[in-house]
Order: sequence, then C-alpha cells, then structure tokens
Amino acid sequence: MQVDARDSRDGDLIGADAVLEEPDGLEAMHIARGIDDLSGDGDAPRGEHATDALVDVIEIAPRVLPGCDAASVSVQQDGEFTTAASTSEHASAVDEAQYRVKQGPCLQALSTGQIVMSDDLTLDERWPMLRGEVVSVPLRSALASVVVDHRASGGAVWSLNTYGRLVGAFNPRAAEIITLLTAHVAAIVSLVFAVERADLRYAQLERAIDSRDVIGQAKGILMERHRVTADQAFDLLRQASQRLNRKLRDVADELAMTGKMPLHP
Repeated sequence: MQVDARDSRDGDLIGADAVLEEPDGLEAMHIARGIDDLSGDGDAPRGEHATDALVDVIEIAPRVLPGCDAASVSVQQDGEFTTAASTSEHASAVDEAQYRVKQGPCLQALSTGQIVMSDDLTLDERWPMLRGEVVSVPLRSALASVVVDHRASGGAVWSLNTYGRLVGAFNPRAAEIITLLTAHVAAIVSLVFAVERADLRYAQLERAIDSRDVIGQAKGILMERHRVTADQAFDLLRQASQRLNRKLRDVADELAMTGKMPLHP
C-alpha cells in the first residue's frame, strides 16, 4: 500500500511509498464490528441507496479510526466534485474549500487512488492555495482514501475523507486502519449498487411485461372488431401511434381501457 504522507511542519516525507503492515486481529475485529453495526445483522446496510450506506459508514469512522473527529464522503463524476455525506459542517467546509481551489487531500486521493495524509492543512506545501482557505476551520489533520472507483465503467469515484482537530492527529497506523475500513465500505457500497441495478432491471422487466399485456389486449380488441390478423392489428396500433404522435403503449392502453381507438394526441 502506498501512502502520500507529509509532515507539514518541516516538509519531509514520512512513510511515502512505504509498505505498511496490515492491522492486527483485534483492530480488524473492532472495525468489522463497527461495520456490522450498519445493518444490525451484518448482512446488508440499512440505507436503501449507495449514498445512505456511506452516510452510515462515516458516522462510525470517528469510533474506529484514532485521531478522527469528523468525516465526509466526496464524489467525483464528470469532472465535478460534491460532498455526498458529512458528519459535521466543518468537514463539509474543508471539502468545499478543496473543490474551490481544486487541490487538497481528498482530490489527490480521488485522482491517484492512493491514501493521502496531512499533518496540518494550514501548512502543507503540497496545496498552497488550500492553506489560507482552511485557517478558520477547527480541523487540522486529514487522511483520505478512495472507497469505490467506477471510473472504468464511466461512473463515479467515491472517497472517504477523515479529519482531526489536532496537528498530527493521524499516524501511519491510522493509514493501515483506513485501508481496512475502506475495504469493508467498498464491499457494502458494491452490494448496494448491485441491489439497485437488480431493482432497476426488475422494474424495467415489469414495465415490459405490462406493456406487452396491454398491447396484446388492444390487438385482441382490434382483431375481434375488424376481423384482422394479429400482425394487421399491430399495424393499426402503430399507425395510430405515428398519426397521434403518442407512444404505442399509451395508444394500446387507452384502447384497452375505453374500447375506443384514440382520436386525439
């Protein structure tokens, strides 16, 4: 795992490109229990959407990540950055400052895929335009990591941003822990995305079946009324759809409901 971590007080890199050890068993169990609390039974997140799941996650970040006082989730899509969820207005303020000046730990994490750490955002030389923007915000340290990356499929990139009130609130061990935390988060969000896609496909299938049934009813009415074949009845519906500039399904639905072919758009 690579970490871009800089001690802002003297400008020296600490642990940059370092290979960190995995969290020990007790830490892993502690984080896993915190993640399981999202659902109560450990099987699925409480939220109905991906954003809801992330809101639940950031609420536990201060409990399982030493040095973390506030957290947020940033989303990058189509070149735009937004905060999907936040535990405090201060975290949101730091996020917005980064979007405004187009630099900072969460933007760097989103663009590089690396964990990014800062001891003091007001002194960090990597983001000179950000320093003055966050002086009035009572958060100094930052630790950011990508959670879900759907860039390859044209989708959004999500990052977990954690902030501490103290200078130097996070150490390399915190970077190890956020790696485990984001792995759990990614699994949860991927599950929610899969459920959402399945729900969408099911809804589309339901609409398709419903449309087929309605069109079948309308065709039956026309076949009986005009003594025509199924193909000829469908042609009558298609012609009415084109003449009225209405969807064929809507024309068929009105015919099935009223017994009369629509005469007006």
